[in-house]
Order: sequence, then C-alpha cells, then structure tokens
Amino acid sequence: MKSTKTIAVIGSTGQVGKSVALSLLQDAYFHVRVTTRNPTSEKSQYLNSLGAEVIKADSWNAGELDLTFKGVWGVFLNTNSDAPEFAGDGDLAETQMGKNVVDAAQRQGKGFKSSYMPTNFHKNNISDYAKQAGFRSTVNVNVGWMMENFWNPAYEKAFGGFARLEDPASYLTIDLFPIGNTPESTPFTSVRDDYGDIVHGVFLDPGSWDKQTVWAVSQPLSFQGFADAYNRVSGTTKARYLQRTKPNEASTPEKSAEVNAIRKYVEFVKGDYCNGKPVDQTAARELKKAGAVARNAPKEQQNLQTVGGFIKRYGLRGEDM
Repeated sequence: MKSTKTIAVIGSTGQVGKSVALSLLQDAYFHVRVTTRNPTSEKSQYLNSLGAEVIKADSWNAGELDLTFKGVWGVFLNTNSDAPEFAGDGDLAETQMGKNVVDAAQRQGKGFKSSYMPTNFHKNNISDYAKQAGFRSTVNVNVGWMMENFWNPAYEKAFGGFARLEDPASYLTIDLFPIGNTPESTPFTSVRDDYGDIVHGVFLDPGSWDKQTVWAVSQPLSFQGFADAYNRVSGTTKARYLQRTKPNEASTPEKSAEVNAIRKYVEFVKGDYCNGKPVDQTAARELKKAGAVARNAPKEQQNLQTVGGFIKRYGLRGEDM
C-alpha cells in the first residue's frame, strides 16, 4: 500500500517523539519524516533503518523548518524541556522555539498536532499558540506521570532510589509527596507502549479530535500501588513507598526544581492531575486501540499497558529508559 500522508515528527529522538515515530512507521498509510540536529547520531540512524526520512533541521532555523514541512500533511511537536538552552526557567526560550515550529507549519498551510506536559508553563503556551494559528486540526495529547522515569538516572535520587538503587535498609524506595486525591491515584503513562499509538490514533481521524485535550494515561494508580506491583511481579518485598514531607532533591538543580514544581502543581489541583480534572481514560482507550490496530499490533498490545505489565516487560531487567 502506497504511503499517502507525510507526518513530520519534531523531537523524534526523545522518548515521547520516538514512541510516535515508531508507531507511525508500522502503518503504511503514513510516511514519517523526523527532524534532528544530527542526522548521523545513533538514534537518528536507528529511525532511518526502520524507514523514517531523517531531515536535518534546527527548530531555531526558519529556513530548515520550511524545507521540513514542504508536502507535510501533519506535524507532531514535543519540545524538550531538558535541552541545555532551557537550563533554569528557560527564559521563555522553549515557548519561542515551539512558536517557530508552529509558524513554519502555518506557512506551509498544513495540519498540526501538538503535545505538551501540563505542568510545564512553556509547553502550555505553545499549545495555546497553535490553537489560534488557524490549522484544520490541533490536538493536545498529554503525557501523565511517565512510568519510565522511575528507571531514569536523572530522577532516581529525587524519587528515593526506586527502581534500581537500594537504600541503606536494602529497599527500593519510592520517597515522594502525596498526590492529594482520595483514594490516592497518579495518572501513569507507559510512553513506549501507549503514547505513540494514541497519537497515531489521532492522526487517523484528526478532525474528530480538533481542539480537544487527550490524556494518554495507561493506568491510574497510587505510589503504594506501584511499589506493590513491583513486589508482585518480582516475587519480593524489596519495593516500598514512603510519603515524603521535605522537598525532593534530584541529581541536578534543574531536576530538583522540576520535581518540586510538580509537587506544587498537584497540591494546587488537589490531586486532579489532568488539568484539575479526574482521570478519564475513555479517549485514551479508543485511540490506543485504533493506533495499535492500524500498525497491525497483536491483540494483547491493543489495550492500554498496566503498571504490572510494564514492570514485567521492562523493569526487572533494569533496562535504561
């Protein structure tokens, strides 16, 4: 089947963008064009080996963006808050970079899709800017609390050591603030299993989701529930949850600020993480199934991932995520 629609994925070498590219690459209906500052990097070459068209484009370079979007039907954008130029509060640089992408897409007159983290002020600004740009369809597909982050060295210290660093008492401890809702529940997202398929589902019928916000939540669960799931899967009692009262300290000042900003956010919304609303997985389930079916995924991969399933599939191997 001939590919008919080209999707440009901005931020394809990060976890979020890569999940989108990987899902779309398994659907012959789409041609996937990914942007990178370094087309020869290992991550870029991996996507190229799977069939992606790799384009050198810096999101600060209007000319390169214009070339990227020629003939493009849709765009997925996720800015990287961890990029070196956004150190500290980013000085609104992230917002401006996102606007550069939106402006270039608008100049080409094509559809546009955006993704942003709800606790990040700059991504929210980018989303609002895109919604006013006059595209045929603009959809926010938000990530919840990424399951992968518990295995991310940048966060291990801040989170208490779970899931790879034992504390002095030989536990894998989740040492985090209470989310604030009753019963306590965090909207966990498996980026590698679900996020890309959900965005894929949007691209299959973007008009039906125009101006909507979709929360790509795989499973709402408490931090205690996450520790319990690890123990069930591992057959041990190594994991535990301790409710933290002091501010969290990460490996860098920037990460510490990020984690504590999330804490302030959940306190402000009283645990309703999804823009002040309780978690509703209805859209995520529908879109996950649509995206997974479109890439001919086996039946067991057409439903949202669970925390236990994620740990069983990735976590016990200590895989770097």
